[in-house]
Amino acid sequence: MTNGQFLNLRIWRSLWHESIFLDLYLGKFQRNGVQSYLKVFPLARYQSAKSSASRMLKKPRVVEAMEKKSFEQ
Repeated sequence: MTNGQFLNLRIWRSLWHESIFLDLYLGKFQRNGVQSYLKVFPLARYQSAKSSASRMLKKPRVVEAMEKKSFEQ
C-alpha cells in the first residue's frame, strides 16, 4: 500500500466514524456526545470520550453535517 492510498483510507475512515457518531448523537443517544463516541469507539475511556466527543462536535465539517441532518428531520 502506498502512502497516498493509506492517507485516503484514513480520511475515508475518519469521515465514516464522524457520520456514524452524528447518526447516534442525533438519534439513539439524543445529543449525548459521550455515549455516541463510546459506541463508535468502544475501547475509549470515559474521560477521553468526553474530550474527543467535544472536539468532534466542533469540527466544521461535523457542524455542517449536523445542521443538514437536523434540517432534514
